[in-house]
Amino acid sequence: MSPNILIEDLEHCVGSVTLRADRLALEAGRLYVLHGPNGAGKSTLLRIMAGLIVPARGRVARNGAPVTLVHQQPYLFRGSLRRNVSFGLHARRIPRRECARLVDNALRSVGLELLAERSARTLSGGEQQRAALARALVLRPRVLLLDEPTANLDVEGQKVLRSLLDQFRSEGDPAIVWATPVPPADGLADRLLSIAAGAVEAT
Repeated sequence: MSPNILIEDLEHCVGSVTLRADRLALEAGRLYVLHGPNGAGKSTLLRIMAGLIVPARGRVARNGAPVTLVHQQPYLFRGSLRRNVSFGLHARRIPRRECARLVDNALRSVGLELLAERSARTLSGGEQQRAALARALVLRPRVLLLDEPTANLDVEGQKVLRSLLDQFRSEGDPAIVWATPVPPADGLADRLLSIAAGAVEAT
């Protein structure tokens, strides 16, 4: 089976650092923790994976896999939390009743179902991060990219995130990349991807 994302012979300048990767294959049902110091190029690599940046050199094959990126500082639209989470579904012309069901499930999965009608911009930092996660999950991507997802989460939010990651891995989909300065000490990752002096290595 082909990996959800395959990167080969990557080279891309980020300020004074040149990102380099010979080969990265992201397979379904696996959690990859991408770690390295701030400014090493983690966010840039995620954007390349998502197709938001075209690398100066190299090949990025997504094999038809829908990719969703959750930023460290999520941007939420004006209006209710429900409107924010349903945005992508409306863009895909999902029927209204099915859209409502999917949004309810996504909000429930991140523990925000009671805040569905609240203005999204009045949510706390941790709640906004969970809202962004729900907006990504409702589209059922085959590749989920998380840029320091616990940066604004409280303890409860971190528990919710870990529970969701365990659920995804048990279901065998999607491939998940979690970018963080320091890798979790609890063995959460299936594989570590490190960035040092621009070189991306898998361990």
